[in-house]
Amino acid sequence: MISLYGGAVSNLIIEIVMFTGLLGFVSKIIKIKFDLVNFLKVVIASGIMVFFVNLLALNIFLIIIIGVLIYFFASIVLGIIRKQDVKDLKAIFFKN
Repeated sequence: MISLYGGAVSNLIIEIVMFTGLLGFVSKIIKIKFDLVNFLKVVIASGIMVFFVNLLALNIFLIIIIGVLIYFFASIVLGIIRKQDVKDLKAIFFKN
């Protein structure tokens, strides 16, 4: 179970490292406005996922699915993903 918790924590660390690296690299090419509030929302959503993955003692595939759902719903609650984004994703994946 420690490996699943470690994976969730490493996901959080990778998000922070990749963000700072990409910000430094891309800011040399284009001017990017850094929004600390949105960045913190993403980190909080990842932290919520880490917390709940740590509590679960289930099948690995079930934990992955639950982790994705927790991250998705935390992103909606925190305003990272807007309702319009969800509608756009539904339109892309469920074309009639």
